[in-house]
Parts: sequence; structure tokens; C-alpha cells
Amino acid sequence: ALPDDWSTGNIKGIKGRGNFTVNMEWNNGQLLAAEIYSGSGGNCRLMTSVPVKVTGAIAKPISDSNSLHESIEKPAYFKNEKAELQELLLEKRYVIDFQTEKGKTYKITTR
Repeated sequence: ALPDDWSTGNIKGIKGRGNFTVNMEWNNGQLLAAEIYSGSGGNCRLMTSVPVKVTGAIAKPISDSNSLHESIEKPAYFKNEKAELQELLLEKRYVIDFQTEKGKTYKITTR
């Protein structure tokens, strides 16, 4: 997610969870390309607003992005009849996992 004022740009050296370093470039608010360097190896999970392709690894789509969000029982929901709820405009999200090797860089592009 980028501010509207940053419609075109790039960023280098962003650290991600799992000891990943990210460089990326975008134009008109759309990803052109990104590189992810794996400092430790292991699983890398990406959440994007558009489908992406990973060069150098096999990416697998994830349908449930976090099993920790599951609850044992679902509480009952009661809506106040007088309440006016606002419509939420949520963008579709794509979540993928891919295994990385320590010291290797992976290129991310839109499909």
C-alpha cells in the first residue's frame, strides 16, 4: 500500500519478517518489479493486490493466510436494528508462499 502522492518510485533495502531484504519499483501505482533477498532461507509469504510471478522458486497460493485467526467457537452476532453499517470496499488479495535458500535473490513481477 502506497500513498497516492507516491504514484511512481522505488525503494531499496526494506527489511521484512524472516530476514528478507526487499527492493521494488512501481509506476502509476502499479508494481513493475521487485527483488527479495533471503538472508536466512526459509518460507517467504507475499500478500499482493494483483497476481505475481516468482522467478527462481515455485510459488503456491494460500487460501487461509493465517491459521492463528481461526477461533474455536464463533460468537453469536446481533445487529442493532437502528444501526446503519457502512459498506467496506475491500480489494481482492493474493497470498503466496515460496521456499527460499539463504543468500539467494528472487525476482517478483506481475503476471
